This record gives sequence, C-alpha cells and structure tokens, in this order.
Amino acid sequence: MTYPMGDVPENMGVCSDVIVRAFRNAGYDLQKLIYKDSQRHRKRYPGIWRGGKRPDRSIDHRRVNNLLPYFSAHFKLINRKIGDHNRATLLPGDIVFMDTLNRAGPSHVGIISNILGKNGYPKVINNWTVGYKTSEMELLPHIPVTHHFRIN
Repeated sequence: MTYPMGDVPENMGVCSDVIVRAFRNAGYDLQKLIYKDSQRHRKRYPGIWRGGKRPDRSIDHRRVNNLLPYFSAHFKLINRKIGDHNRATLLPGDIVFMDTLNRAGPSHVGIISNILGKNGYPKVINNWTVGYKTSEMELLPHIPVTHHFRIN
C-alpha cells in the first residue's frame, strides 16, 4: 500500500478502513498521522513497536489496536460502555470501539449513524460480516462498546 494516502480497493476492506476513509474524506490521513504519532510516542503503540518490530506504514493504521491509542490520545472519550442510561450521548459521527471476540479489549470499530434502528439505538456504519461491504447495522446495545469517542 502506498504511503501516504494509501488504501485498499473501495469494494473491499475491514472495519478500520471505514474510519480511515471517513477521516480521509474530512482531509486527515490516519495512515500518516498514526505513523508519525507512533514514531514520537512508541510506548503508546505496543502493537506497532512490540519485540523490536519496525512499523509497517502500509498496514499499522488499519489495526483496531493501533487506532485505539491514537483516538485515546487525540479525541474526547465520552463513555466506556453504552446502555439505556447513556444512549442519548451517541451522536452521528462518533467513533465506537467494540468487543466482538472472546478476548479482552476492542476488536471492532465503527461510526455512529444518523439513522436509528428498530431498537431505538443509532445504527453503526462499519465493515463486518456482509462480504466486507460498508453498511449500517444494528449492533448496539448487543455488541459491547469499550470506547466511545467524539472528535473535538
């Protein structure tokens, strides 16, 4: 993948590609931003600097475990969990990290939509099980949210 502004073909991708493309559409290249931030703050990015491994500018920004430290350092954390008591805090454009695997921590990421699902929660824009195609899905509150961020 080229650097900067690299991307996989638009008809494919993973959940993090939705975030990368949304930021790119807003004029921000997460590929470059995360690479530069990881150079300055190595301890912040154990997934990039683990075991003497060198950064890979073509893939590191596409990993959920590398997006989370960047968002934690640069954006406002709104909630650590989402439920009936705080669902009103979800606004379109917010970023949510979710726990979809049988291990601790987030493994999926998406963007809060402006469309409400049948259950009253906003849908999540993401790439998931439907052939890696970007779609709006009713994931909340069934998929646990680990981090809910808002861009300042």
